[in-house]
Amino acid sequence: MSTPPSRSRATAGWATSASTSCPRLVERGKVVAHPLPGYWRDLGQPHKYLRAHFDVLTDDLGVLDRPDWTINTRQRTRVAARVLAGAEVVDSLVSPGCRVAGRVERSVLGPGVVVGEGAVVRHSVVFADCVIEAGATLDGTILDTGCVIGAGAFVGGAGPAVAEDPDLVTLVGRGSTVAAGVRVEAGGRLEPGTTA
Repeated sequence: MSTPPSRSRATAGWATSASTSCPRLVERGKVVAHPLPGYWRDLGQPHKYLRAHFDVLTDDLGVLDRPDWTINTRQRTRVAARVLAGAEVVDSLVSPGCRVAGRVERSVLGPGVVVGEGAVVRHSVVFADCVIEAGATLDGTILDTGCVIGAGAFVGGAGPAVAEDPDLVTLVGRGSTVAAGVRVEAGGRLEPGTTA
């Protein structure tokens, strides 16, 4: 598609998304289908990204255990995950190197994540090497690599509805710190390297 030189794409009314361009292409007979067998989900928004993770928490869906389709990563080798006495992990995925002393519910923990005693992580995806200190709560959050959630802090709070509403997902950027006792409301956004 090209835009006439005298008008911008926005003012020219050119289609810029599948929702407007695909129907026109179908009308012209210029669309071909390429079926993809198995599981597929759009991950283009934070709530959809969470939903995809939730989908595989209790059912493999033919995605994670396929001998013919290995998952190759550049992660360093880590010790096995540890779930300590008194901890509880429910419907979750826990990566190597994790140490869980609190409660993890319907969440994904990346490699090296530490969940302190009395901490709660639910309906969240936590990237590598994050620390959720004792008594902290993380709910409906995507926590990027290397973040620290201080003791007694509360981040998010949207519950299971987070997978349906983009405005409820709490995003915490790489290397951010939420200080002890601080509250970050559902839908909050912390830029990388932020201290709250």
